[in-house]
Order: sequence, then structure tokens, then C-alpha cells
Amino acid sequence: MADHSRLGRGWRAHEGRWHPIALEPGQPCHGYATDGGREFLALYVTGGTIWLQSGSRAWDCATIDTVTQISATLRTTGYELRFADGSTERIRVRIPMSVAMRRVTDARFDVVDTWWDDLIRLLPLGSAGHVSEWAVEEYARWSAGFPHTMSGARL
Repeated sequence: MADHSRLGRGWRAHEGRWHPIALEPGQPCHGYATDGGREFLALYVTGGTIWLQSGSRAWDCATIDTVTQISATLRTTGYELRFADGSTERIRVRIPMSVAMRRVTDARFDVVDTWWDDLIRLLPLGSAGHVSEWAVEEYARWSAGFPHTMSGARL
């Protein structure tokens, strides 16, 4: 998987753990990940579906109905996942200090920039659509792989 915020970096699963690796430009990737320090966050293809992983928890995106942002501070963003069966889970995305400082000091920073700070924003949020439908639509492309670039995922 490509590192969502660092060009040339990525992650590989080995013995049930994620390990950092170097990626060449254009190398095929099957997902995105970011390491927020305490919580590893990833969207990736395996086992015939796209998965969302936060820390040690992972969910099949085909079972997620909606993702809604429920909180935001300079360093964290909270989301609620609502599943087709009506159950919910909450996750928190930790924003690196360097990104938080850029948000404060860069007058050009806007909401589009947050797409690279928080990979949950690759999913349709709130009323933008159902994650389960997005997962079905995107599966073939993610499964085939996309070249490692900062703009490989359709936003």
C-alpha cells in the first residue's frame, strides 16, 4: 500500500503486521495507509473486498452504509461508521503535529488539503453516498492496482 501522505513510502503486510517500505514512482498499489503514531489507518484490497482498518480493528467496506464526521480539532477528527445492520462504530484519526502546524500557519490551506491529511476522506462522507456502493464501484480498480502517486485514488 502507498503511504497516503508521503510520496515514495508505503506499507507491506508480513506475518500479520504492517512494515514500512520504499515505493518507486508508478509501482502498483492496492490501497493507502498512514501511521498516525498510535493508530495505523488503512484502506486496502484483500480477500475480494476493500477494507478499512483503524488500529487493530478492520471492517469490510461493503458492510459500511455511511461514514459521518462527528468531531474535529486541530489534531484529531472523529468519525462514526454506520453499518447496513444498523450497528455503529467510532474511530478517531490523529493528525500529525507537522500537519496541524501547517493548518495554522499556511494561509493557503483549505478543505481540499485535508484530503491528504486524513484518508477517511477518500470515502463518501455523510450524504455524499453509501460506502458499500463506493466499495463495489471501486473494487475492480483497487484490485487491479493503481500507480503510486499522491493522486492515485479518485476523490
